[in-house]
Amino acid sequence: MRRHRALALDEDELGLHAELISAEVAHELAITRSALSRYPQLDTAV
Repeated sequence: MRRHRALALDEDELGLHAELISAEVAHELAITRSALSRYPQLDTAV
């Protein structure tokens, strides 16, 4: 998000700034989901 911070200073670019952050968050979530799917779920019921 640091790389998009400069865009937030320009009022005309606030929409683009929000879109870039949303895309980056979605990308990070996809990476996390992919990493988690590589491991079987643990059975925590005892």
